[in-house]
Amino acid sequence: MINDSLAMPAARPFGDTLAVYALEAKYEFLRVLRTPAFALPTLLFPPMFYLLFGLLLNRGSANAAHYLFATYSVFGVMAPSLFGFGVGVAIERERGWLALKRVAPMPPGAYLLSKMTMAMLFAAIIYLVLTVIMVIHQRHAVRPGDRKRARRGPVTRGRRDGHEHADHRSAGGDAR
Repeated sequence: MINDSLAMPAARPFGDTLAVYALEAKYEFLRVLRTPAFALPTLLFPPMFYLLFGLLLNRGSANAAHYLFATYSVFGVMAPSLFGFGVGVAIERERGWLALKRVAPMPPGAYLLSKMTMAMLFAAIIYLVLTVIMVIHQRHAVRPGDRKRARRGPVTRGRRDGHEHADHRSAGGDAR
């Protein structure tokens, strides 16, 4: 006779297991989103730095703006991974949450998958915000040729009073 307490539990159906993974990921994302010490700097710093250094203080260099877009995109993707995943796991381990998660009736990979999903969602949000800022700036950017035309005024064929433009050179070659 087999002791019932030592018997293996029945396997969960695939749909139930998938629902557990999805719920754990959802609640991990909401938990981190509701933590202002993580969510605000993670979501606001990369777009704020890109606006400040990539667009406002850039002095019109398109190459610098593209380079800074790439660097702040990498910064925005790495921040949730380092601080949300790595530091979060270390803090939860120190506080004893990992021991509690191990005895919880959930699949063993749900904890790590939820952390990874949270980091990927934050990274996607940051990249989307940076891309929207870049596209809006490119549509409304004044190009160097546009600045020269704006200083000269409208392009006309004749003088502003309607008369044809006369050449001021005399026959002797005096150019004025």
